[in-house]
Amino acid sequence: MLMDVEAVEVRVDHLRDWSPSFVAQQIGLLRAHTSLPLIYTVRTVAQGGRFDGDDVAWLQLLQLGLQL
Repeated sequence: MLMDVEAVEVRVDHLRDWSPSFVAQQIGLLRAHTSLPLIYTVRTVAQGGRFDGDDVAWLQLLQLGLQL
C-alpha cells in the first residue's frame, strides 16, 4: 500500500555514527533521493531516543542539522 507523506523524519540518534561527516553524508543521500522536507531529530535517552552523549555533543548535532 502506497501512502502520501509530506515530510521525512531523520532520526539522527538512530544512525550508527554521529560524527558530523557521517551525518552530513546521510542527509546528502536523502536529499538526493527525495524533494520532501526533512525533519531532523536527535532524541536523547531521556527523551526516549538513543543519543547518550553529553549536552555539548547534542547541541553540536542540532547545530549541524541547522547548517545542513
